Amino acid sequence: MLFCPIISMPDYRNKNRNELMEIAKEYAELMRPLASGKYALGGSLVSDTAPIGHNDVDIRLLAPEGRDSCDDLRKISRSIASVVPFCKECQKSPISGEDIFYVLNKKKLKRPIGRITVDVSVMAESQYVPLGLLMIQLPKEELDLYVEKKYLALRRGDRGVYKKIKKAMYGRLRRGLAEGRLERPEPFWL
Repeated sequence: MLFCPIISMPDYRNKNRNELMEIAKEYAELMRPLASGKYALGGSLVSDTAPIGHNDVDIRLLAPEGRDSCDDLRKISRSIASVVPFCKECQKSPISGEDIFYVLNKKKLKRPIGRITVDVSVMAESQYVPLGLLMIQLPKEELDLYVEKKYLALRRGDRGVYKKIKKAMYGRLRRGLAEGRLERPEPFWL
């Protein structure tokens, strides 16, 4: 009888997930007195698809209907700038590919776990699609491969390939959502 050893695949996921989630909660609490709205955790922290070395904290500050015009979003961005400074205005959604307006605030941190980027997307609640929670509806093997590809692209320093990998995943999610194979989930509230 032949025995085949089980070979485990390397795990390319960021091991700092818990610490990064705590930073997201910390920054949501710092911003809450400055700007009302709903705070959601976004991106790869929710889906556990952040590769090793990718210490990004993505927070969505969602403005309710009636207070979500472009001018309203700019005002909200200015109100939190003392905690997370303004970065830029954006015109296109990475998930839907649609023309939407949101404001990105960004802050770089140094913590014991390394360099961290806190991104706060100020956007209309009606336009938010919880990408990370859509992702966890996909098969684990597909997510494992996605993380591996992102890690290898970052390790090579190839941001262009990294962005193409993410764009392909966004397309997969858009199709799954449009075709009813994926359900639009409730956001991960902070």
